[in-house]
Amino acid sequence: MILALLRKVILLIPLAIILPRLGMGTDGLFYAEPISDILAVIAAVVMFALNIRKILARAQVPAARTAGK
Repeated sequence: MILALLRKVILLIPLAIILPRLGMGTDGLFYAEPISDILAVIAAVVMFALNIRKILARAQVPAARTAGK
């Protein structure tokens, strides 16, 4: 949900407004979509990298408890 909002609302709409005004004309509208997609992928990778360590650490704790029994 957060990534969808990031991609469509937070990135795409401002890029669609800003890029044509930076001298790109209508091409700026067409470039806004892939640019927002690439930035959303980068955000998703960062979020995954930050969260996977926590998830793996939680998964190893129960395994360590059962191995000692």
